[in-house]
This record gives sequence, structure tokens and C-alpha cells, in this order.
Amino acid sequence: MLNSFSQINLEAWQNEHLQVHFRDLLLSGSVEGQRFAATYIGLADPTGLGKGELFHSGAQWLELHGDDRSAETVAKIVYISSRKRDSNWGGIYKYLRKHIYLTDGEFKDFCFISDQRFDRVPSVIRQCRPDKKLYALREIEQVGLFNKNRSVDYFCYDKSSAYEYLQKFYGRDIAALFNIINTPQAESDFFLVASLLRDGGVSADVCSVGRAPIAKLVNSLTGLGIVERNGGIEKNFLCAPSGHPVVSRYFQTLVSYLDMCLLKKISPDYKEFSSRWAFEACLCDMFSENVSFSEDASITLIDGSIYDGFIEASGEEENLTQQDVDAPFPRIRLSGIASPSIYKNSIRAESVVGMLPGAYYPPSDNVTIIGEDRVPHILQQIHAPIAVPPLKLFQCYELGVSGHGCCWHEGQFLRLESYLSFVAESETLGGHWMRPSDASDIRYVDEPAIVAFGAGYGCYGHYLVDDVPRIALARRILGDKAFADRKIVIPQKTPGWAINVLKILGRVNEEQFLFFDHEREFLKIRDALVPSFGHRDYRFHPFVKEYYQSLSPADVTPTRRICLSRRAWEPNKVNQRVFEQQELFEDMARQRGFDVIAPETLPLMEQIRLIAETRCQIGEHGSAQHASIYNRYGMTVGTINPLTEIQTNLGRIYGDTNVIVFADGERRDEAGNTFFSISLEKLEGFFDAVMQQDMQRWG
Repeated sequence: MLNSFSQINLEAWQNEHLQVHFRDLLLSGSVEGQRFAATYIGLADPTGLGKGELFHSGAQWLELHGDDRSAETVAKIVYISSRKRDSNWGGIYKYLRKHIYLTDGEFKDFCFISDQRFDRVPSVIRQCRPDKKLYALREIEQVGLFNKNRSVDYFCYDKSSAYEYLQKFYGRDIAALFNIINTPQAESDFFLVASLLRDGGVSADVCSVGRAPIAKLVNSLTGLGIVERNGGIEKNFLCAPSGHPVVSRYFQTLVSYLDMCLLKKISPDYKEFSSRWAFEACLCDMFSENVSFSEDASITLIDGSIYDGFIEASGEEENLTQQDVDAPFPRIRLSGIASPSIYKNSIRAESVVGMLPGAYYPPSDNVTIIGEDRVPHILQQIHAPIAVPPLKLFQCYELGVSGHGCCWHEGQFLRLESYLSFVAESETLGGHWMRPSDASDIRYVDEPAIVAFGAGYGCYGHYLVDDVPRIALARRILGDKAFADRKIVIPQKTPGWAINVLKILGRVNEEQFLFFDHEREFLKIRDALVPSFGHRDYRFHPFVKEYYQSLSPADVTPTRRICLSRRAWEPNKVNQRVFEQQELFEDMARQRGFDVIAPETLPLMEQIRLIAETRCQIGEHGSAQHASIYNRYGMTVGTINPLTEIQTNLGRIYGDTNVIVFADGERRDEAGNTFFSISLEKLEGFFDAVMQQDMQRWG
């Protein structure tokens, strides 16, 4: 990188390397390359004259001869001739990229992932927050890169501890240079590169939030791992063995730049020092000098979308020391404080008694949209790779329970990584549910219990995708006998039909239920098990499919086409979504051979068999469609005006084909109902697409 060079040094660097490349062209270039060198050799003399003309001439040559075997050498000439202290020619990147490994091939297929040590680099993850108070254990437990990678050593630094590290391992001069950096991001960049060079492993910025174990990602890399996005590279996540040559070169240029700032008594400029541009420029400079990016200096590019599947860009962990300053109660992630049994920390009562490995899904293309896309995130989720973390069964002693499955320990709200846990937390912050400090009617429970209900209780769809999989996970890990010995905590107001769902689908015995008044009581359970949810923001774990397939009859072949009707339970509409063409829609379905069925009028076992026999189901968005989980073969699912991505995400793990049509418009009435309409033309297009997909699947 030339950012710290004077103009004289820049010209010397240009002249030195231009001469090398022109000599290479004359000696071993293609015919066209030799002609270019012969024509412009005079422009590359040590006087530095004519570099602007050389740049334009070289760029024109590349337009005409981009596939020529000498194109890369000419591209290096173009790059070097145009290099300035604060800018470079971006066209060199495509040539550089040809010499770098890609991770794409490692992530084309579904695979299981687990929390394990790294294979190719030291098992170390580090982050630095120079402008924040040093994180103690409580804050570290909230950090995703820590709690998703418990098998890996995690280190967190503030400015003081980063300075001490640099002084200890690099000496006073380097530590003094660190002190002249004037922005937290640049301070973090400098330290993370220095520590990566010495110790290897992973250096990640504070906005890199781990959502799943990253061993699969890290172990796919050769040499230095860098994230690639939008035709360029990022520096927010770097992974390398210690002493990697590219990391060494980058660190040397950072030091050189700070030396210049110290000499000239100027403040470092972030763009020139350690910005994304500066990091990429360092690599391009090395490449233009003929540095080989193979063997010892190898680099692997991590596709940005694959990276995002494991690690999310978010500021939520940037200042965890201030998280609860103005909150009425402290909050902490259960996955952070609960230790795996083999690593159990004696100061923590919580532990993980068992787990199932996580899962990685490649992008899917199972969704067809008719007309305008009014909910873009549905397709965005389906088209993006996703890593779902392992499912865990947590053991908690003296667990408090209130409201919609709010779990408490020592006055702290225990966060489960789920939308429903977030809802319960928000409701408690709003004063809807008791906190431990408010509890007056405390009920002590000495019997061992399982807490697996949430804010979606009373909703059929949430039982299918939230509560039942959690109960099933507990049974899977405990075994039938140990599971049967525990109570299942549910709200006293749980409807009778929902209890029946839990008994049949969750295989819960009547005597296992422990009812509590969730609006008035506060439970204190001596020995509680809390299963994690079977999804990551409704991107589902394969266990959900595995479990429901065990309940689905295996002696059926899907042959039926059904239309799920909502009319049977909507006679007095209040605060509901009303499809104004509902009658027309159902008539169109009948004309095309669909059986129109109100599923809630059937016993649960008949519903299961009905869906198992179904090859194609259509209907309005709602819980009834989630019953597609009873079909072990996958199906075509047509959905009218979906609001969420749950159905399409279920389709992703089942191999369903989903067809969606959104409303043309909406209106509201005095009763709070939302009326929506869809044109006849779009409905016909919807049916055409559904029938086409169904025939492609089944013939």
C-alpha cells in the first residue's frame, strides 16, 4: 500500500514495477502484448513522464484485447500508472480475483454444522471495542461469536487492554503508534490486524454478530479468509494462520502510514489508513507487484451472502455494558450463560444437557410470485443461504416463570433467540407481565418440569411451529422415560383443543400438564428444562421436519388437491383479515378439481391424514396452511396474501413449491377488520401457476 508514500516514493515505486512488466511483455508476452510494450516503452522511463497517457492507452488496449494472455500484465501496468496516494484503478480486481480461492463450492448443499474447534487456523476469536468499557463475563456471554462458538477461545479488548497487548508483544514504539490513532474504528482495525498476525485465528469487528457456529465457515478457508461483497472485499472479518504474508504486509503498511503521520505531525486519515478501500488497495498493490497469491500467501474469498448466513451485521452488541442502564430489569441470553456439560462452569447453575447439531441451507428457489411483490423479505430469505444454530435443551435451577413464557433467573430475564421470546420481553417491559420484583403470588414447584410455551399460545399455527417442536426436542434428548417424569408447564387458559394438540402431536400424557395462572401467578421451579425454539427467526431446523414425519402415516400416496376455507370460523368478523373474493376463489378452486375443506371441523388425526394424502393445497394465509408439515413428500402450496415468511420457510425444508399472490388493495371497517381484494386476472394467473407447478411435481 502506498498511502504513506511521498510523491517521490510513489513515482519510484511506479517506475520500478512498470519496467518489470514492460520487460516481461517484451520477453514473453503475446504478439499483441509485445506490440503494446514496443509502442509505449518510452512512457515508462524513470522520469515518470506520460503515465496518464499510459493509463488511457492501456485501458483502451484492454477493451480490445481483454481475453489476450497478456491482458493481466497490461492490467497491472494500467493499475500502477494510475495509482495515487488516495485512489487506484478498480479494474485490477477482476484479474486479482482469478488467483484467489472461492468458498462457493463448499456451500452448495445442505449440511449439518456444529460448535467445534477450527481445523486450519488457531481456535481463537477476538473483537476490540476501544471506545467502550471492557466487557466482563456478563457482557461476553451476550456476544454471539462467544455463545455460538463455546469450543473456541474468545477474547474481548478495550483500548487499554489492546495497548497492553501491543506493548507486550510488539514493543513500546508500536504501542505509541497505536496511541496516535484518533478514531475507534481505526484503533480496532490496527489492533485486530496486529493480533491476527501474531496469533492467527479470527479477527472480527464489533458489528459482526454470530448467529450460528462458524467452524464450517472457517474450516472451508485456505490461507487468509476475506469476505467479498458487491465486487469488492471487506475487512470486517479476517481469518488466517499466524504470520500470514498478506497480513504481515498489511500490518507493515499500517505501521508505515502511522510513522509518516508521526513524522509530519498530522492526524491519520481513516480512508487512507484502514478503510475498506485502503485494505483492498493493499492487496491490489501486492498483486500489481507480481506477488503470488498461492501457497503460503493464499487467500480465500468468502461470498458475502454465505457469510451473512452465519454472521449478521448489527450494532446490537456494540455497547452491552449500557444495555440495561435504563431498563426496569436486566436481560441475558440463556445460550450465553448455560455451559455445555463438558465445559460446565462451577459458578453457573445453568447447563446444556443435550443438543442437536445446527444446519446450513443453500439458497432456495421454491417460490413463485404472481403480480407485484408486496412483502420483499419473503423472497430475500428464500434466496439467501442460512445457518441455523444447534438446538439445545437447557437446565435451569430455581427458574422463575411468568406471563407468556417469560423465564427468569436471579432477577434476570433469560432471552431465548426467538421472535416469541422478544414479544414476551417487550410485553414485560410494557408492564403486562410480572417481574420477580413484582411477584406477590409465588408458587413453588418442586417437581421437575419443562417450560416450552410462549407468546403464541392459543394459536394453532404457533403450536405447530413453536411449542410442539420444543416439547419434541426435550423428549428426543431426554428419552421417553425421563421425559414422562417431568411436568409440562402451560397456561391455565390453554383452550381444550390446544391441550389435545399437545397430547397428540407432543405426545404429552394428561397427568404431565402443570397449569398455572399466567396472568396472576409467578412460578418458581426448582428443576426446569427449557428447550430452544426449532428455528432461527422461522428459518427452520431439519428436526421440525424429522419429527412431524414420524407422526405422518407412511401408508398413503399424495393424490388430493384441497382448498382450505376460512369461512367456517369467520361468521362474526372482528379484527380479522377478510378476503373479499373468498367465495369466487373457492368456486374457482372447485372448478379446477379442488376439494374445499374447513380443516377445523375435522378431528386432529383426520387433519393429519388429509394433509398426508394431499399433493396440492391452496388457501388464505393463516395457521391452517402450516399443516403442510404433516406431508412427508412435499407439496405445491398456494397462498393468498401472506403476511409472513413462515409458510415459504417451511416449504424450504420440506421441498415444497410455493405460489404466492398478494392483495391489490386493502380497506378497514369500524370493527377493525381489514378487507383485501385480488383481481380476477391475478387469481386466474395464481391458479394457472399452481396447476403448472403441481403437474411438474406429480405429472
